[in-house]
Amino acid sequence: MLHLFRLQMETTRVMTEAQTVIGLRMIGMAGLVPKAQGETLRRVARTQSAFARAWIDGTQAMLRGGTPVGLAKQSARRTMSDTSGRPGRRPRR
Repeated sequence: MLHLFRLQMETTRVMTEAQTVIGLRMIGMAGLVPKAQGETLRRVARTQSAFARAWIDGTQAMLRGGTPVGLAKQSARRTMSDTSGRPGRRPRR
């Protein structure tokens, strides 16, 4: 039962980080903060590739016969490393 609670906490963390990033990106797209030329396109491309890698990791775990909790953890682990792997990153000018 503890592993389900831990998974829920990890999922909540990913969702919170994702919502924060979305809000910051929307502020940048609205022109309220300076951003580099082409930054929006780079962000969209990076997000698409991160979700694709997370899907592949989850699928591989499923094909190896993993548990549902293991599948979710494997997918979330990739997403968390992509979202929290760049703390304090400053926008390019």
